[in-house]
Amino acid sequence: MDSQQVRLNCAVAVDNIHYQADLMLEVGQKNVRDGYMTQAAFDATAPKIREAKGKYSVSDCQGASGNKKSFYQCMSSSKNHVTGCDKQYKH
Repeated sequence: MDSQQVRLNCAVAVDNIHYQADLMLEVGQKNVRDGYMTQAAFDATAPKIREAKGKYSVSDCQGASGNKKSFYQCMSSSKNHVTGCDKQYKH
């Protein structure tokens, strides 16, 4: 988590969220192939990542308030990770 606060940018925030979700899915698939994760564990986790990814959009960001808006603002920085922002700004 970057302690420097950035200006809310909904397009950047949503791009960062979607990119990081896709990356988590890719890494999970690679971990299954390389034996670091079972297929069952990936199959249990992947739908949750896909579902969470689908919840975030530019229009949702533009209408957000409170912790959800803070989460989007956190994700407006490419230095931040979705899990860190989510833990800091439960919404």
